[in-house]
Amino acid sequence: MLRTFFVFTAVLLGVRPLSAWAETNCLAAKDLVNMVQSFYRADADRIDIIKPEFNLQLKPIGDNPAPTGLRYVYEDQEIDLLIDEEGNVQGMEKASSFKKDGELCKLIDGEIGEKTKEPTVQANMSFSFPYLNKTGSHSVDELVEGAKDGSKIMNSLAPGGMGFMVPGLKAIIVSPAEKDGDMPVLRFMEGDTLTRGPEITRVKNNQLFKVKDLKKS
Repeated sequence: MLRTFFVFTAVLLGVRPLSAWAETNCLAAKDLVNMVQSFYRADADRIDIIKPEFNLQLKPIGDNPAPTGLRYVYEDQEIDLLIDEEGNVQGMEKASSFKKDGELCKLIDGEIGEKTKEPTVQANMSFSFPYLNKTGSHSVDELVEGAKDGSKIMNSLAPGGMGFMVPGLKAIIVSPAEKDGDMPVLRFMEGDTLTRGPEITRVKNNQLFKVKDLKKS
């Protein structure tokens, strides 16, 4: 059993301090809602091969307490998104239904955090595009089409029609379905004949090959 997904080879946002939370208890939800909607409300023809996933990780800076959740507030509505021990915000797909006029508040031990003079939290956003096909056998056309669909979704993240500045999805990663599972054995076939495939790079328990090399082979 293996899982196949795309990795975005450039860090789009990386880890950065959320300085705005040093000035107020809550932030406008609009930017995050727009981003999450690009993933979880993508056009049907862009998610028929892949299933886009968006991850937001919040980590404390220095000796500050770790955030335990995010609270979405809109008029009389409140929705809490919990944060696990590694700092990952759970249930991010829920944010795709949030009103953009709402706010997001950092929670410490279940309560809205206080204002501080300096940033207390840093954020890391990452994106992956697992394939819906779970059989372990993929056609080249399927893999390439998934790359195109994922690239279109990445382009939609760029504001103001600047999507051409966002790099496309360049590589495929194949990894075990289970965290500590055995390394999958990859074979490239032409009909019933074993053929030479693209060059594979191994990183820990993952195998990576470039989409352009797959096309050439």
